[in-house]
Amino acid sequence: MGTNGLLRTDAQKNRLIRLLSFLLPCLMTAVCFFSARFLPFGSLSALNGDAGAQYYPFLMLLRRAVRDGESLLYTWRAGFGTNLWALSAYYCISIFNLPALLLPESAVMTWLTFSVCLRIGAAGWSTAVLLQTVRRTPEETTPVFAMVYSFSAWFTASFFQLIWLDAAALAPLILAGVVRLVRDRDGRLYTAMLALSLLSNPYFTFFACCMAGVCWLALLVIRKKPLNSLLRETGRFLGCSLLAAGISAVLLIPMALTVLSTDAAGSDAMPALNSFHGSLTALLARLAPFGYPVQHLGMANIACSLTAVFACCGYFTSRAVPKRERAVMGAVFAFVLLSLLYAPLEYLWNGGHLPHGYLHRSAYLLPLVMAFMGWRMLSAEHAHPEMQSKLFKRLLRTAVMIAGAVGVVLCAALHHENDVMLLCASAAVLTAAVWILRAFRPAERGGFAVLLTLLTAGEMTLSGFFAIGFISSNYRASELMPDSDAAALLTEHIPPEHNGFARTAVYADRGFNQELLYDIRHGGSSYSSLVPAGLTGFCERLGYDCFAGSNYYFYDALMPMSALLTDTQYVLAADGKTLPAAYDTLLGQTGEGESRTALYASVTPDYAGFCVPADCADALPDGEGTVFQNSLFSSLTGVRSPYLAQIPHEKMQADYCEADFKPDGSFTVTGGETQHSRICLTYQTVTDGLYYYELMPDSALASGLKTLTVTADGETLLEGRNVGMLHDLISGKPAEIGSLSAGQTVVIELTADTGCSGTGSLTFSCYDEQTFTRGCQALGAHALHLTALTDTGLTGTVDVPENSVLYLSVPYESGWHAEADGVPADIYPVFGAMCGIRLSPGTHTVTLRFFPPGLSAGIAVTACSLLLAAVLAYRFRKQRKTEAAACEPSK
Repeated sequence: MGTNGLLRTDAQKNRLIRLLSFLLPCLMTAVCFFSARFLPFGSLSALNGDAGAQYYPFLMLLRRAVRDGESLLYTWRAGFGTNLWALSAYYCISIFNLPALLLPESAVMTWLTFSVCLRIGAAGWSTAVLLQTVRRTPEETTPVFAMVYSFSAWFTASFFQLIWLDAAALAPLILAGVVRLVRDRDGRLYTAMLALSLLSNPYFTFFACCMAGVCWLALLVIRKKPLNSLLRETGRFLGCSLLAAGISAVLLIPMALTVLSTDAAGSDAMPALNSFHGSLTALLARLAPFGYPVQHLGMANIACSLTAVFACCGYFTSRAVPKRERAVMGAVFAFVLLSLLYAPLEYLWNGGHLPHGYLHRSAYLLPLVMAFMGWRMLSAEHAHPEMQSKLFKRLLRTAVMIAGAVGVVLCAALHHENDVMLLCASAAVLTAAVWILRAFRPAERGGFAVLLTLLTAGEMTLSGFFAIGFISSNYRASELMPDSDAAALLTEHIPPEHNGFARTAVYADRGFNQELLYDIRHGGSSYSSLVPAGLTGFCERLGYDCFAGSNYYFYDALMPMSALLTDTQYVLAADGKTLPAAYDTLLGQTGEGESRTALYASVTPDYAGFCVPADCADALPDGEGTVFQNSLFSSLTGVRSPYLAQIPHEKMQADYCEADFKPDGSFTVTGGETQHSRICLTYQTVTDGLYYYELMPDSALASGLKTLTVTADGETLLEGRNVGMLHDLISGKPAEIGSLSAGQTVVIELTADTGCSGTGSLTFSCYDEQTFTRGCQALGAHALHLTALTDTGLTGTVDVPENSVLYLSVPYESGWHAEADGVPADIYPVFGAMCGIRLSPGTHTVTLRFFPPGLSAGIAVTACSLLLAAVLAYRFRKQRKTEAAACEPSK
């Protein structure tokens, strides 16, 4: 009776400890958010960086699809079209996102901010579960080490990485499952938590999987597993791992296949074997509190309270912890620490590739190891007679701990990691005082736990305050909400029942995935890690703001031929942006100056697809800018006249340099040694119309260019006198001068640094509207006429000429399936980016349907895995009951 009562008391204490482990980091996050004036305490959004640019827009996309009953397989709303199943699996699957599907749209952003507090609190709770799995007897300092992990600098510097937080919060539960797997032969927790983590974020779960493997090996050594059991232990570990992967296959397989089809899947070369990210002392300096957080390239964010530094130093000298365990955990600690310093190891941690932009994504594992070692020392000593040893020995061990902490603080001072060294030193002194007090009064466990909890919470909250405050928010809450006046423009001029395939792009200086915020039916840009390979290179050639191999393509002012290929019919120009006159129909506008938002319509017709000659469908023409646009126009339409008619210069003047201009616009400049070089080229307009210039200098001339000025009859039309303005004026594509009358004299003047020499080209051309219209009519004669458009496909008819390919303005993915007149037809990537179908001459009915690649296999594997997991769980439970019955004494 008494024993049962004691067990109930221990269980109640453990529940209370887990609750405190959740509440403390959760409240600490809320305090920091309050001080930073994040929602709902102010106007700033905690959805910083990728959270505002990707997670929030994609969650809103999924939310609308669910609430409106749209397909979850594909959507036209994200970019030119996106695999929604894979996109949701990569960005949106989290139990913390479920309330967002039910809440009003205006409350979603506030909920996501609040969910950051919950996610960090969940990391603390799961840490407590891990520690209590190792030793079930209640330990009063468990909430301290739960804070050490869940509110470490990695979390406070990455608070906006929502999908990372989920996986980091589940990592301790995965390791708790490894403990049960090795100790109790119970794989249920490990399988369930690994599957849940894979469903939440497969990429980040990879780090937890690597750590699980390391800890599994460590436990085999610590628990002295015999060699003859190694095969059985390995089978159990790998079997549970594969079962977890199988349970998550419904999302994992389609997402993996999609990721493999992107440019991000390319492997990088392993760094040189002697390459390091910095010195060991610089890395140890990052353990000191109140340091500058690193968001992108730099040293790892690993500060996790001086309490952890003290306790880790004590761990290695504690006789209460077996020597074998200390040796093994020391090796684990050194391995994780070295992984943050040694480039080849980090390369392996990241699955054979180098992370871009944000290094040391696995850095959250080091605070977890330190939290475990600190807790392990105290829990072992509280149950070990060594605590009754002589005062001298206790003080000697405390001195070792103080020396380790002082070393970390000195490293921080040496490397100038923060400018509040006095505060850092003060925290070290206070922490040392608490540990010295423990040395004198080892029996006062409760008082020590309270002091350590208060001190650690205060230090980490203040450090988190500095970190979160230092990472300025990219967005105010209003910037992640669609402008109501702009939304009204879209509703008025682009009704939802519009049956075409016309795309609407948002052209703005702020935010990414803006079309998703406005819930535009067919978008014109995308920022996602799942952008198909080849698409960004195609968009770069067309003039989008992107580059080959990137994970985005943003709308930039397009030439008419580029707009035709992407079926970009409307552009919402915000933040005072203006568009070339090729978008000459202003449908409406609101505001003035930088607050002006205008909706434009393109001069190009609305073609979802059209037939192009088969011999020019495999690759885009060579050349850049004007040459590329004219070549593309001629090859696709068959109209040989250029739609950008080049006009040769009439006069060229060079001052303080030598210049040689060819009729085709190419030139060579050799700068003088006394004054800035100056070149003036004079042109004569030949007809009324829209005129362009295009300057394409080599790197030497571009670096020395000082000014660029365009005048017409003495009136300045364009002028660039700084790096930013010049970048816009030499953007590598035709730049609009404006509408001019016949007979005007246009002068383009360049100045460059003294001695600057280089080569390039300068062209002056006129937009021939009649020629372009003739080309559009040629394409329109063999354009696809839509008869049905759904979330996952389209149907239309097309009159196909000889030797043709039906080009569709739909990004190519392996999930697309086509039929021509009811017969399956092959799809291949036209220009390496868009869907194309080879058709025989005649009139055809074409149907295009999308089904995520790997989804059928994923459903089958998940179903079988769930069935197998249920069978194994039942057998395990039955076996345990049998073992328990066998252990009961016979009556």
